[in-house]
Amino acid sequence: MEEMRMNQSFEAQNLPMKWHKFMIYFALWFGAVMGFVVGFLLLNDALLNWYYNPLYIAFPALRYLNIALAVCIIALAACQIYVRFQLAGFRIGAPEKLFTLYKVGIAVSVIDIVLTIAIIMINTNVPLSAILREFSWQILRDIVPSVIMFFCNKVYYNKRAHLFVN
Repeated sequence: MEEMRMNQSFEAQNLPMKWHKFMIYFALWFGAVMGFVVGFLLLNDALLNWYYNPLYIAFPALRYLNIALAVCIIALAACQIYVRFQLAGFRIGAPEKLFTLYKVGIAVSVIDIVLTIAIIMINTNVPLSAILREFSWQILRDIVPSVIMFFCNKVYYNKRAHLFVN
């Protein structure tokens, strides 16, 4: 048993932790700050009718969708800070919390895009293909990077799962 622990500690010493440090010292903090900024700006705009007012006049349901999206973004930003401290403390289950954070973020993005497309289709006669062409940039911007980060972190932290024991 003692030999097994020594082998695990030897493995832990040989695994580079630069990505982990990048995640806890920059990526999760930056993501949280950006989430708070974007969430509060979107919430402020949806409530006060600044930038998207003509859009909200044409599609009233979009205002409520943006309010819900803003609340989700702010909640995800708060969760990023929580997950950051879990990862930094090598807490049990911290990598799974990070994976869940990415999954929920992807789900929120997909639901937002689907509901926005549905709102547009209900209120106009624009064909789905034209709407999808317009939303392809949003799909590339919001979903693809999150999916890539999910799989990169999954591989990275699965190799280091034995380190999260506190």
